[in-house]
Parts: sequence; structure tokens; C-alpha cells
Amino acid sequence: MRCTPEMFNFTRHLRLFSVKMIGILQLKISI
Repeated sequence: MRCTPEMFNFTRHLRLFSVKMIGILQLKISI
């Protein structure tokens, strides 16, 4: 599979988004 800059940006954005969602879930659970 060829790794294009667009794919790299998408995976990086997806990773940041998942980290943000996990942080929000942890906050909701702790409260």
C-alpha cells in the first residue's frame, strides 16, 4: 500500500481525534 501525504494526514487526524475522545470519556467516567 502506497503511503500518500493525504493518507498520513488522515491517520494523524484520526489518532488525535481518538485520543481526544478517550480523554473526554475518561473525564465523564471520573466525574
